[in-house]
Parts: sequence; structure tokens; C-alpha cells
Amino acid sequence: MEHRNKVKIDFFSGFISGFISVSICSPLDVARTRLNLMQITEFGKNKYNGFFDTLSRIYKEEGMFGMYCGYKVTVFATPLFHSLFFSTYNYAKPFVQKTLPEKNNFLFTEVLCTLIAGFVSDFLTNPFWVYLLSFFIFFISYFE
Repeated sequence: MEHRNKVKIDFFSGFISGFISVSICSPLDVARTRLNLMQITEFGKNKYNGFFDTLSRIYKEEGMFGMYCGYKVTVFATPLFHSLFFSTYNYAKPFVQKTLPEKNNFLFTEVLCTLIAGFVSDFLTNPFWVYLLSFFIFFISYFE
């Protein structure tokens, strides 16, 4: 398979897997974020008693909308991150293997490609995560 086609397949596979994981796990991410914000802000001090209590209260007080708070940003940023990570990793791998002096250094190749892919993905998607966190803080202060 041509290298360029493999990168496209990796990109779309990462996007689809990221979309599915966000759609399923968004309520868990919302609960985790609320618990984290409760620890670092004055919001809801002692409002939640653990993870499952947080999920239950969000659903009772805000319904499904609350469970998918911030979904629009997350459904774009997470699949984009996965797409960039997998395609960058597999695109960089042959170049890293060619440039390393020792051809049998499998672990170093994997780690270096992972670092490159992680840096590129984080760098390009970081603005979305900053926006999402500020959205959560605004959303929480609105309901306070």
C-alpha cells in the first residue's frame, strides 16, 4: 500500500475511533471535570460525593444536556487529536527508522515516533482544550 494512502487511512481511522470514544465517554469526562474543578475552585465545594454521585446529580439536575456539556468542542478536538496522532506516528516511523544509526533499536524508534506524534497532536489541538476548560468554568459559574 502506498505510504500516502496509509496516512489517509490512519487519519480517518483515528477520527472515527475518536468520535466513537467521545460519544460514549463524554458523560464520564464531564463528571471527572466537575470533580476536578470542585477541588481547585469554590464551585460546589462538597457538592459531589464521588464519581457515581457526580454522574447521578448531573443527570438529575441537568438531564442529558448536562451529561454532554462541552460535547461540541470535544467531539471535534478528540477525533482530531487521534487522527493527527496516528497519522503522524505512522508517517514519521519510516523517516525515523532511516535516520537512526542502529537499525535494530525498536524501542527507541517507537518512543521517538510517539513523542513526535504526541507533540504535533497536542500542539495543534491545545487551543480546543483551553476553550473547553474555559467553557466548563463559565458553565459552572452560570449555574452557581
